Amino acid sequence: MVVQYEVELRSRLESTKFQELKSWLDEQADFLGESRMKSYLFREPTFLRIRLIKGKKAAIITEKTGSYAQVGRREEEFEIPRKNLPDFVKEKEKQGYTRCSLAQTVRFSYRLNGLKVELNKNNLGLIVEIEALTQDEKEVPLLKEKISSCMKKLNLKELTPAEYQKLMDDLYAKTLKPVARYRFAAG
Repeated sequence: MVVQYEVELRSRLESTKFQELKSWLDEQADFLGESRMKSYLFREPTFLRIRLIKGKKAAIITEKTGSYAQVGRREEEFEIPRKNLPDFVKEKEKQGYTRCSLAQTVRFSYRLNGLKVELNKNNLGLIVEIEALTQDEKEVPLLKEKISSCMKKLNLKELTPAEYQKLMDDLYAKTLKPVARYRFAAG
């Protein structure tokens, strides 16, 4: 399991701006791929995400600490075979992860000036995330500056942590269910 810090800023776009940005990135950035995914989001007892990406034989498990307001959130990420997912979920239920919500996303990923730019169509709307990962916490301020500069270059208005938290709270309110109601093995 690798411990790293995720530094990211987000922007919420209208459909026209989203398509304009996608067209620009298609020409100016390195296209990393399109993915369709389901993300099962747990908030309690800590943040836990189980991500299933169409075509991948492994589930990506991410545990994060800290709030959306933190510039660099600490995260640990690892993969498990999908066939082991039901047992993993049962074990997490015993640890108190009894309810989760579901976000379904179509993501277009790009590499631009050493940063990852992700265009997401999901339950939250049309969201752009610009991010970088580091294992060195001392690099967080430099990466935030680089991401901020990229946001300005792309003429994106930052979605504040409070605004993003509200979107997530609304998603949880709409989709929060007991874990037993989801079919994790089906992906």
